[in-house]
Amino acid sequence: MSESKPWYISWGIPLVGSFAGIGAVMTWVLNLKLLTIFQLLFGSILLACEGTAFAAHFELSFPQVLVNIHNKITTLLRLGIYSLSPLVILILWWSAGISFWTAVNVNFSWLLGTYIVVAGYFYCHVRVKSIPVAATSEVPV
Repeated sequence: MSESKPWYISWGIPLVGSFAGIGAVMTWVLNLKLLTIFQLLFGSILLACEGTAFAAHFELSFPQVLVNIHNKITTLLRLGIYSLSPLVILILWWSAGISFWTAVNVNFSWLLGTYIVVAGYFYCHVRVKSIPVAATSEVPV
């Protein structure tokens, strides 16, 4: 296992982020709208970054493509993507003629998970004075 950190930093935040990424991809699959291709991309990035961090903590294997994405995206860039992408996705849904609240209801589970991850990183920054780095450790592939 990796260095000694509280569970919520070492695998709690990545687990929530992984579920949020899966939820974003599944919402795209279930709706299959071309405008939500951005949602598929966001879910893939979220799953690549947080899923890789989760796999690294437990020394699990993970696909090399996702590990490469994880290692190239810095922590600050991840937080920017996690904060702004859900808003862009909701605006895309709204611009397609779907009411804003319907879009929020359809996407609620992964939206909540994404902002829990952002709040977790913010908490780590304020309370622990560090944010989990993008390249956590070697991930077996």
